Amino acid sequence: MLDLAEGGTADEAIALAALACRRGLTWDEALLATPARRRGHRWGTLLTEALVDIGAGAQSTFEVRYVRDVERAHGLPPGRPRSPRVAAGGHHHYEYTEQRVLVELDGMAFHSSAQARLSDGRRDRATVSEGWATPRAFWPDVAVTPCALALDIGALLVTRGWDGPPRACLRRGCVIETGPGET
Repeated sequence: MLDLAEGGTADEAIALAALACRRGLTWDEALLATPARRRGHRWGTLLTEALVDIGAGAQSTFEVRYVRDVERAHGLPPGRPRSPRVAAGGHHHYEYTEQRVLVELDGMAFHSSAQARLSDGRRDRATVSEGWATPRAFWPDVAVTPCALALDIGALLVTRGWDGPPRACLRRGCVIETGPGET
């Protein structure tokens, strides 16, 4: 797995590690031990960090990036990953139980049909009727504008009782307004 990962991009390396763990071909602890023995691996540091998130429940590059670039980088509380429900189309959610917020990481793989979009709408209505807010995050939100997404999710969490606020990350140009005169 590590040999294959070294030949691809950073996102491909994470995706390969997540897929191998998800399919039971290996596990995060075994892969965590391996990069340490293989000094100089192109993605060794990145994989070491990503494997911690994979071990905690992240199942894709999308999820690893959400945890790393949105939650952790901006000081949001850690959401609890919910495993996809096959009947619901394999969607991945991060649950903030105390605030009753369920962030859906909405990949295009499950939206090729009108039926899939209809299922999403029905599921959203069901969670709203139970008092949950279900904002959707798409790949560009996470990969291109994680600061804006963190601001949106943080604001929602604050309205539902989180004592936040989110903080600016180390990305160039990341500005998170926290109140009058503060950033």
